[in-house]
Amino acid sequence: MIKKYSKKLINDTKGNMSLLIGVSIFAVMTGIGVAYDLTAMNNIKSKLQDSVDTAALAGASIARKSHSEIKNYAEDVLDENVNLISNIELSSSNIKIDNTAKEITVTAKALYEPALVGLFTNKKFKVSASSTSGFAIEKMDPFSVFLVLDTSGSMSWASSDGTIKIDALKKSVEDLFAA
Repeated sequence: MIKKYSKKLINDTKGNMSLLIGVSIFAVMTGIGVAYDLTAMNNIKSKLQDSVDTAALAGASIARKSHSEIKNYAEDVLDENVNLISNIELSSSNIKIDNTAKEITVTAKALYEPALVGLFTNKKFKVSASSTSGFAIEKMDPFSVFLVLDTSGSMSWASSDGTIKIDALKKSVEDLFAA
C-alpha cells in the first residue's frame, strides 16, 4: 500500500503535493526549533538559579564581615558563575542584606539569545532568578557532621589540583578531629 501511494505521489505532476510537503516540512522544522529554544531557555534559567543560589550562600557564609565586603563577594561569585553559562548576558543584579531578618537576597536578570527564533528576530528573552539565604552571627546551635564515603571507586581519581580524592578526604577528617 505504501509503495502504491509513494508511486502515485512521485508521478503526480500537478504540484499540489509538493507544496503541501514543503509547508509541512517547514512547520515540523519550526516546531522542532521552538522546542529546542524553549528547552535551552529552561536550562539557562536553571543555571542562572544555581548561580544566584551560590551567590546568596557565599554572601551568607561571610555574614560577619561588612555589608560592602558581603556584597562584593556575592557579586564576584555571581559574575564568575554567570560567565560559565553560554548564550547569556547579565543585564542586572541586586544584592540585599537584611540584618533584622538575618537574610541575604540575590536577584539577577539576564538576556538569552535563542538559536532558531534568533534567525527571524533580534529579540532576546529575559530570564530572571532570585534566592534568599539566612545567616546567624550571634549564636550557633550545635550541629551534626556526617561523613559519606563513596565506594564506587571514583575516590581513587585525582581531583583538579592533582590530589587523590581519598587522600584529601582523609586529611580533611584528620583536620576536623584535630581541632
